[in-house]
Amino acid sequence: MKIGIGSADSSLSPRRLLEPFLERHSHLRGAQFLRLQGGVISVAPPESITYTRILLVSDAAGSVKPTSGGGIHTGILSAKLVARTVVSSLERGVFTKSALSDYDRTWGAQVRRELVIGRALRHMLLNLTPKQVDALLTVIGKPSFQTLERENGDFDFPARLFSRLLTSGPVLRALVALPPAMWPSLVRMAVQWRRYRVSLALPA
Repeated sequence: MKIGIGSADSSLSPRRLLEPFLERHSHLRGAQFLRLQGGVISVAPPESITYTRILLVSDAAGSVKPTSGGGIHTGILSAKLVARTVVSSLERGVFTKSALSDYDRTWGAQVRRELVIGRALRHMLLNLTPKQVDALLTVIGKPSFQTLERENGDFDFPARLFSRLLTSGPVLRALVALPPAMWPSLVRMAVQWRRYRVSLALPA
């Protein structure tokens, strides 16, 4: 059996979190660890991913999705972009930072932008309590949400869907079903998201 656990707080040890987790589940108590592995997952890309004779890709480029911790899709997309740049540079025989900068530009437009948006979304969701998250998940099953999810949902690029959720009249009316104590948090999220959308020129 594989068990995964993580924390947004880098000061916490995953193993110290794992042990009480096992204790809370009777069928896991006393389980023997066959192997422990883990590491830090970067949720912020570096300022530049292009240097003379060096191109960063996948995890090295910080292309892990902040909202889920996944990165297969963004990693494959990054690999395609970097391969195109490498082929072009080999044909020209030039490997300076400026010659390789096309990769930085195309990666920025197709990947970095979504990662920055995802990090903002992650920050906002982390401000919700577990009970608030549970309440939010409850209303997502409503028809108004399902229609938007079918039309705009993309697991790899969630920004468009989230933007629709905070600007759609029917969805906003559905959110009234949430506990009144959550409304201030949702208003703050909507305001923050509008600011991010304007600063990053997101579509309405």
